Amino acid sequence: MRMVLKRISIQNFKGCKEREIEFSDKTAIRGINGAGKTTVADAVMWTLFGKDSTGAATFDIRPKDQDNNDIDFVEIRVESVWDVDGKELTLVKTQKQKWVKKRGSENQTFEGNENLYEINTIPKTEKEFKAYIEAVIPEEVFRFVSNTNAFMSQKPADRRKTLFKLVSDMTDTEVLTTDPKFHPLAEQLAQFTFEEILSRDKKALSENKKRLAEIPARIDEVSKSIVEQDYSAAEARLQTLRDQLASVEDDTSDASAYEQVNQLKDEVARYKGELQEIERGANTKITKARKDVQCKIIDIDQELTRLISQVSADEKQIENIRSLITGNEQRLYKLGEDYKAEKAKEMPEGSNLCPVCHQEYPESMKGNMRAAFEAEKERKLAEINLNGKSVSENIKSYKALAIGLEGRVASGNNRIDALKTDKLNLQVELETLPVSADLSRNDVYLAAESSLINAEGNLQIALNMTKDADARKQAVIEKRKAIQSEIDAMNRILSGKQTIANARARVEELKAEQRRLSQDIANTEKEVYLLEEFNKAKVNLLSEKINAHFKVIRWKLFERQINGGYNPICEPLVNGQAYSSALNSGHKILAELDIIQALQRIYEVSVPVFLDSAERINDFNIPHMDCQLITLSVTEDPELKVVNE
Repeated sequence: MRMVLKRISIQNFKGCKEREIEFSDKTAIRGINGAGKTTVADAVMWTLFGKDSTGAATFDIRPKDQDNNDIDFVEIRVESVWDVDGKELTLVKTQKQKWVKKRGSENQTFEGNENLYEINTIPKTEKEFKAYIEAVIPEEVFRFVSNTNAFMSQKPADRRKTLFKLVSDMTDTEVLTTDPKFHPLAEQLAQFTFEEILSRDKKALSENKKRLAEIPARIDEVSKSIVEQDYSAAEARLQTLRDQLASVEDDTSDASAYEQVNQLKDEVARYKGELQEIERGANTKITKARKDVQCKIIDIDQELTRLISQVSADEKQIENIRSLITGNEQRLYKLGEDYKAEKAKEMPEGSNLCPVCHQEYPESMKGNMRAAFEAEKERKLAEINLNGKSVSENIKSYKALAIGLEGRVASGNNRIDALKTDKLNLQVELETLPVSADLSRNDVYLAAESSLINAEGNLQIALNMTKDADARKQAVIEKRKAIQSEIDAMNRILSGKQTIANARARVEELKAEQRRLSQDIANTEKEVYLLEEFNKAKVNLLSEKINAHFKVIRWKLFERQINGGYNPICEPLVNGQAYSSALNSGHKILAELDIIQALQRIYEVSVPVFLDSAERINDFNIPHMDCQLITLSVTEDPELKVVNE
C-alpha cells in the first residue's frame, strides 16, 4: 500500500492562520524556530489520528492572541489530499466550539469542542472516520513508518517485541535441532512455552534456596533439645508403682446396704407422689368454685366500666345541650326586641324633599316612596318572625333531647348501684370459700402420709449404716490416686527419652532434605542455564532474520553479564557504534531512516516520512528513500519556506 501526501490546507490551526502547501516526492520545509514547521506535521497527524506528531493525544490546537489567550469563535480546519494506491483521498477535519446561551443569561457559555469529519466530501461520524483510516493503515504502523523518532522512543523491551513481531517466528523444534545439548528440553517445550518453563524454574530456585538457607538453623534448634539422661531408675520405679496399684483392694463390701438405700428413696418418692395426687383431686372442686365467683366479679367490673363511661358521656352531652338552649333563648329574646324596633319605625323626616333642590317630591313619587318603605318594613318583620319560629323550634327540640338523656342517666346510676351491691356480695362469698381442701379426715390421705413417715425413718437408718462403708471406700480411692499421680510423674520423665529419639530422627530428616534441596538447586540451575543458551540461540537466529532487513544498522539484542549470563537489550549499532551513546546526530538520522525503510518494507507500505531537525545532515548524505520524504529544517528564513524537488 502506497500513500502520498499531495496537498494540505490549514486554517486557524495552532499558530497557522491560513496556509496551503503542495507536496512532491521530496519536499523541504524550512524556517526559523517557531515558523510553523512542526505545525504542518502536527496538522497531518491530528487529521488522521487526533494526536500530534509525537503521539500525544492531549495538545492545544486553538490559536492564541498576543497575551496567549485562546481566540474563540473561529473554526479550526485541516484538509489533506492523498494519493492512496493511485486513488485520490480527501480528508477534512473541522473543530467547532459549542457556545450556549442559557435562559435568563445575557452571555454565552462554552460547553466544549465538536469535531466534524469528511471523507471525499461525504460527512462521517467520528467512529466511521476512525474505522476508515484504520482500514487504510493502523495508527501504530503509520507512526513507526513515518516518524523517525517513533520507533526509537520506545523502551528497549518494547522495541524487541516489535522487532520480533515483524519477522516470521521460528519454532522451538527448529532451534532444538541446531545443537544436541538442547535435546533435554524437547519434552518440556512440547508442553510449555520457554517463558513458562523459565518462570517456573526461577520460582523453584528462589523457593528452594530460601528453604535450604533455613535448614542449618532448624537442625541447630532441634539439636539443642537433645539432652542425654539415665532413665533406668525411672523405669524401675514405674514398674514398682504399677505392681502397687494392682495390689490395692477395691472395697466392694456393703453393696446390699447401698441397694437398700436406693429402694427406700424410691419408696419415699412414691408416697410423696400419692399425697400430691390426693391433694390435687381434692382441690379441683374448690378451685373451680372460686374461679366461678371470680369470673362473675370480672363481668360486673366490665359492665360497671361501660355504664360509668356511658353516664359520664350523657352528662357531658346534657351540659352541652343546656348551653345551646341558653344561647337560643338569648337569640330569641334579641329577635323579639328587633321585631319591636322594626315595627315602630316611621319614614324619616325630610325624606319627601329632594336632596339637591330641597323641594318636595311630587305626590305620585311620595306615594311610591312610602309604599316601598312599608314593603321593606313588612319584609324585615316577616324575616324576624320566621327566624323566631326557627329558634323556638330548636329550643323545644333541645329540651326534649335533654329530658331523654336525663332519664337515661338516672336509669344508668340505678343500674350502677345495683351492680356494686352484687359485686360486694360476691366478694363476701369469695372470702368464705376455702383456699385448699381440708384433708385431716381423709382416710386415704392419712394412710399415705403415715406410710411416707415410716419410709423416711427407714431411709435415715439405712443412710447411717452406709457412712462407715463410704469412709473405707474413700480411703482406697485416695490411695489409688496417690499411686497414679506418681505413675504419671514417672511417665512424664520417661517421655523425654522418646522426645530425644524423635529429635534425632528429625535431625536426620532435615539433613536428608538438605541434600535433596542442594541437588534440586543444582539440577534447576543447570536447566536455567540451558534455557538461557537455548533462548540466546533462538534470538541469534531471529536476529539474523531481523538484521537482514536493515542496510545501515545491526541490532544488538544481547549483552553478556559478569556472571556469564546474557541480559536482553535492543540497541541499534552503526559501524559497531551504539545509537544511544556513541553516534553523532548525522549518523543517528541515517540509522533512523534505515529503520523507517526496513519497517516500510516489512509492513509492505509506503507512506510520507517526516524527518525533523533535518539540518543535522547534509542533503547529499540523505539516502534514497522508496517513499515520500518531507524534511523539516531549522534555517534563518524568517517565514516558512517550502521547496519541492
